[in-house]
Amino acid sequence: MSKTARYVVIGIVTLFIAGVLAWQLRPVSHRVHTVQTHQFDLQVSYDKFRQIMVRKNATKAIVSHGGMKIISEGVEDLKLDLSADDRPLLNAIRGKSKAAVDATKMLTVEINNEQVDTEQLTLRSRAQVNADRLHVESKAVGQQGQIKDYVTIISASPKEDATHIELSLEMEIEIRVPSVFTGRADSEVAKAAIESLAQQQEAITAFVIEHASERIVLPELN
Repeated sequence: MSKTARYVVIGIVTLFIAGVLAWQLRPVSHRVHTVQTHQFDLQVSYDKFRQIMVRKNATKAIVSHGGMKIISEGVEDLKLDLSADDRPLLNAIRGKSKAAVDATKMLTVEINNEQVDTEQLTLRSRAQVNADRLHVESKAVGQQGQIKDYVTIISASPKEDATHIELSLEMEIEIRVPSVFTGRADSEVAKAAIESLAQQQEAITAFVIEHASERIVLPELN
């Protein structure tokens, strides 16, 4: 092959490689969806755990994690069912209440996350609590900016003298990244979700321990 032909071939190969790189580095709209779960045992009886979560303002421990900060909260609906409890006042004092609570709150949280350009997020949080199970689901109200879906769930149930807690986080965000980095973006969002659940465990644990030594858990009035 002549020297001129070699230069032509090298030029064509170089242009081809440059084209491939340009194609791979072009920004594309990419939706990242992740579902992560985490579970642990808290060495506090479920009765005590339930008292603390219901009578104290546990919203911060439930929601404020992963770069989120509560801006405002308000009760949308509240139902209290005493039909299963023949001595509601006495049992409440003894920490053995059989009452069932169904409460819904509207929350606005501030997001401090460099990967998401959405500054605030509105959530509807529903807590269902009875003598055997606590279930709190906080869900984004529709699509909000880059955040297309966001749901976090806390479930708790008795486990001998402890409380078994299961956490889950599902979120979907839309971002613009070079096409070659979409896999990395998926990994980073999944990692952030896992870290967020770990922070939530720490927040819930610290919140419960703060009040666990109280003989009678008095309700917060605010």
